[in-house]
Amino acid sequence: MFPSASTKPYTIYRIAKPIDAIGGEIVPWFNKPGGGQLGLSSSVG
Repeated sequence: MFPSASTKPYTIYRIAKPIDAIGGEIVPWFNKPGGGQLGLSSSVG
């Protein structure tokens, strides 16, 4: 996340049923640790 993102609300989602996704690692940036990113093949909303 970029530095100003730390002042915005943090949201956690609970997955109700399995979904197809492609995952990958995110490199460290802005002196923060890396994380993960998921790509979805269709909308889940």
